[in-house]
Amino acid sequence: MNKKAIKIIVDCAMLVTIIVTLFTMRGNMIVHTVFGGLFVLFMAIHIWQTRKWMLGICKKFKKVKPKMRRHFIVNVALKTMWVICIITGVLAGVHTLTGIEWLFFVRRLHGVTGVIACVLTIAHVVQHRQRLMSLLKRKKRVSVEPTVV
Repeated sequence: MNKKAIKIIVDCAMLVTIIVTLFTMRGNMIVHTVFGGLFVLFMAIHIWQTRKWMLGICKKFKKVKPKMRRHFIVNVALKTMWVICIITGVLAGVHTLTGIEWLFFVRRLHGVTGVIACVLTIAHVVQHRQRLMSLLKRKKRVSVEPTVV
């Protein structure tokens, strides 16, 4: 499998896991936790896949086009929000299991950072809309083989 196919699979897996995580936040906490963990795994893979682009932009930030700078800033904000959301999610789980008093605020912070991260995720997807549309419009090659009767 080539690198582009793996990137698409990871992106789709991130989308599915985050949707399931969002729709189970008020109900089944086990499913929410498991899919949240899977999202963390896929996000780590995604960050690894895009590390060269991120480092390249960091090195020459002032020289890159404004559009690329905006993409970079949204990506950094997005990753920051997801990291905060993940940490507060783990702490919220610790609060639920142990009842430690001073951790009560992390549940609200987890929810707020999750909403901000989702808004930034939508902005991230919108930034890549042209690439996504070209992938969706690309015609599949159909090989026609002669049929033996």
